[in-house]
Amino acid sequence: MSLDTTDGYLASAQSHLQAARFCFEHDRNGLAGSEAYFSMLASVNA
Repeated sequence: MSLDTTDGYLASAQSHLQAARFCFEHDRNGLAGSEAYFSMLASVNA
């Protein structure tokens, strides 16, 4: 996946958000916060 395009950044944001949700549901709150941060960062870059 190339992050040179808006679609690439949005795909990355969605992937990180899914990972955050998974981590949160499995009581890995530190990792969930980190993944949520990277999701937000990719969204802003898009």
